[in-house]
Amino acid sequence: RGRSMGRVWTSTALHALIAVASLGSAGPLLAQGHTAEVPLAVEAGWLIVPVEAADGRTLRFALHTAINTTAVAASVGGDDPASLGLTFAGSAEPFGAIGTLPDGAFTRGDTRIDGYLGLHTLGDVDVLIDAPNGRMLIKPIGRRMEWPGVELAAASRMRIYHGVALRTEIEVEGQPFSATIDLATAANTATDGVAQKAGIGAGAPATVRIGSANHSLTLDFGGTPVLDRWDPDGAGFVAFGAALAADCALAISYVHQELRTCVR
Repeated sequence: RGRSMGRVWTSTALHALIAVASLGSAGPLLAQGHTAEVPLAVEAGWLIVPVEAADGRTLRFALHTAINTTAVAASVGGDDPASLGLTFAGSAEPFGAIGTLPDGAFTRGDTRIDGYLGLHTLGDVDVLIDAPNGRMLIKPIGRRMEWPGVELAAASRMRIYHGVALRTEIEVEGQPFSATIDLATAANTATDGVAQKAGIGAGAPATVRIGSANHSLTLDFGGTPVLDRWDPDGAGFVAFGAALAADCALAISYVHQELRTCVR
């Protein structure tokens, strides 16, 4: 159920939220050259970080790499979500326009979150998603995307479509495919073309190469409206979800257009 809800949300976001989005800027903490660290938890296929509200509440927001705005649940944002006075990693700057969606878009089973952080937060900084160590690091963009003390594979180049959608090139069982990253979706999914070309059966682990690192991943197969739009010719396409980052550090830089993973 969580996986399907994540896919519905992605489709909704791309059509309903993109109209209110505009890129924000890194906040004061990051502008001073500091690296900020916030706790990160993995629950119900979400990567969840704390966001502070002006009234003292700590809200639970999930990372979303397929929208370019901030969104909150209707019951949280009400008629004026900007009045929440949100801050993240010590800054209020990254949020820009804030949209609302029905509460159902923020619920998976018994797990509930309050909102999503999209490209407003992630697009103007370098980000290290380090779920194995329960943290997320954010720093100003440097000349190179490096994280001292963290061993990462060589970068996989990303292309950015419509200012938000990420596309990169990977290999599955030695066969080349294109892929996107949608961290608000729980599972790693692929079109049937990947299964056919790479010779993978349902539920079987596959060797997936991202940059210079090989990962043993399980892919869920079967088309969805969103996934099929990425692969109109049926050549095969992969969508990485939060499962990619659950046990492997993941570094993303929109400005450098690079994706780097842990070394396997």
